[in-house]
Amino acid sequence: MKVAGRVSRRLAIAASAVLIILGCHVGAMGAQLTLAWVDTADNELGFAIERSLGTAGTFAEIGATGEGVTEYVDDTVFDASTYCYRIRAYNAEAYSPYSSTVCATTGEPIGLAVVKAGTGGGTVIANPPGIVCGATCSGGYDRGAVVKLTAAAAPGSTFTGWSGGGCTGTGRCAVALTAATVVTANFTRQDASLRVVKVGGGSGTVTSGAPGIDCGSTCRESYPIGVTVTLTAAAEEGSTFLGWNGGGCAGTGPCTVTLAASTRVSAIIARAAARRQ
Repeated sequence: MKVAGRVSRRLAIAASAVLIILGCHVGAMGAQLTLAWVDTADNELGFAIERSLGTAGTFAEIGATGEGVTEYVDDTVFDASTYCYRIRAYNAEAYSPYSSTVCATTGEPIGLAVVKAGTGGGTVIANPPGIVCGATCSGGYDRGAVVKLTAAAAPGSTFTGWSGGGCTGTGRCAVALTAATVVTANFTRQDASLRVVKVGGGSGTVTSGAPGIDCGSTCRESYPIGVTVTLTAAAEEGSTFLGWNGGGCAGTGPCTVTLAASTRVSAIIARAAARRQ
């Protein structure tokens, strides 16, 4: 426990040991201010950090470091606000005098938004972190920061390129932020055709669990690559469904086709033999 009292001669921060602010950073979770100083004490237990809001605010302790630690990151600040700091060393008996006071104003983050467009799907990830589309498609960064965006298409889709932010092509997009920026990532769905052919001379219907195929009338449909389509055949009166051919299907039960490419499936429906009188 720190006990305030008479300052030991050996516990002191020299006047030349000026507290400095290394920099302000606007990260994915908000602004940060980083402090640094010179350790001129030789028997401290650590350093206590005090902060005021504005140049005329009241100082209050916000944290402490251990022995010999000369850097502190304040990640509890708000954007576009001024903060002042001072530190002092402490040991079990006393505090040292305060260091010099330094002040800094946090920046207003610059917004970067990613819009996913097109018929397909995928993800966009930013470095430095802050954007993972899916989940979050906008973030705030330091002015002048270079944010690198990487796109990855979902199964059954293709990433077809960037637009906005000075980016084109399908490689990584590097955006130098000098103003709020919108970048569009274009994804196109990859389709495969599923065609059903009825053979055998009989009559009947073939329908798909996923909407699209209803033979009778419609015997071809396009689906995203990777989709599983289940086909069911039913013979009409006077005909018999004998089974499937193609698409990895056989037998007379439902035919389940996972589309990796355009596929043809035959439904064999024969006329029933005429009964002898």
